Amino acid sequence: MNLKNNYNIIIYLILYFSLLLGFFINEDFTIGYKIDHLIHLKIIERFNQDFFGSLLNFDKQNLEFTSAHSPFFYIVYLLLKKISFNSDIILRILNFHISLFIPYLFYLILKIKNLNNRSLLINLLPGIFFLSPYFRSGSLWVGSENISLVFLFASFYYYLLYKFKEEKKFSLVIINILFLSIAAYLRPIYSLFSLFFFISLLKDLNDTKKILFYILINFFLAFPAFYYLFILKVNFIAMHISEPITISRFVNQFSMVISILFFYSTIFIIFNFKKLIKLIFNIPNLVLFFIYFFILINYFNYVIPYGGGIFYRISSLIFLNNYFFYIISGLGFIFFKIILFDNFKIKTNINDIILFLTLLFLEIDRTIYHETYDILIYPIFLIFFKNYYYSSFLDKFNKDKLIFLYSFSFLFLLMNFIKSNIF
Repeated sequence: MNLKNNYNIIIYLILYFSLLLGFFINEDFTIGYKIDHLIHLKIIERFNQDFFGSLLNFDKQNLEFTSAHSPFFYIVYLLLKKISFNSDIILRILNFHISLFIPYLFYLILKIKNLNNRSLLINLLPGIFFLSPYFRSGSLWVGSENISLVFLFASFYYYLLYKFKEEKKFSLVIINILFLSIAAYLRPIYSLFSLFFFISLLKDLNDTKKILFYILINFFLAFPAFYYLFILKVNFIAMHISEPITISRFVNQFSMVISILFFYSTIFIIFNFKKLIKLIFNIPNLVLFFIYFFILINYFNYVIPYGGGIFYRISSLIFLNNYFFYIISGLGFIFFKIILFDNFKIKTNINDIILFLTLLFLEIDRTIYHETYDILIYPIFLIFFKNYYYSSFLDKFNKDKLIFLYSFSFLFLLMNFIKSNIF
């Protein structure tokens, strides 16, 4: 083992022990995870006392089953709790170490995508998760966020393994589908990624029998969910997304998600600033910006006291109005218009548009959470997006890029620490 490998091990040990310290001091810079943990324990106990009654009445608001989480998540954690000898501490330790599969799987994903890049610095990229307030809180407190991401990242890994291997083994596709289905059962909204996988794999399969088999496997794995929701009519999802669809609701969702995605895109914008600045500031884009700004002034109406993303929170807490948020979201709108639709090319842009729409609809209820994107965004932007501004980031990966990513992640962690202790 060379000296650089030793440095990598030391850095990961420091990051691991920082998370372990967070466990002992009951860290929760996001504020909500610890509260959710206590709610989850109560619902898990209800499943323990009356399993079938809880399962068949999960959509009954009068029974206080108002959790936005899947019943499958509670069943999995009921099993984990029994494995943990019904000890909350052991359950949290188990959850802590299950969460470590997220950075490890990201490391494996990076190895597949960067076979020709021998820089050991890339091996340190997964360390940024340890600086994510949401990864940390999701590791230290029981929730569906991290465990569902473990299976989603596993589905990403087997998808890429199939795409990049010379020998196209259909078994890898089946494993991809299996892991995605488990992720979707734990967090139903992740089923949206099935559309991306299907369209992306359609050309590779290039065989009617394989395509038919692909569809049948998906149908077979999805059938229990359809039976539960539509035959047994335990539609726990509807009570979270059934509010009337209005212009304001659409504007809220679109503008907030745009602002969150733009926040993470600043990493890539800074390293391509000179190219982008010339494209952003022209007359057509300025006109579009003011139209977008006008729409937000007239239709934006987010009244929920939590969520909304970092720029919305800065705008409301520091500036006491929404105008800063409108400006940032408007810039984000122009940026994504440039990378997705300007100089349109089917091979690259269609792929990115499907992913963009998937990200946009990950929050289809009225509440927009920043945490939904915080961990997920790195494989999407760094690995799956084909646009030059994202895909070129790992080319000639160097110390400056790594330091910037770590600094960016640490600054966001620090902001959440300040928010949790002051506001």
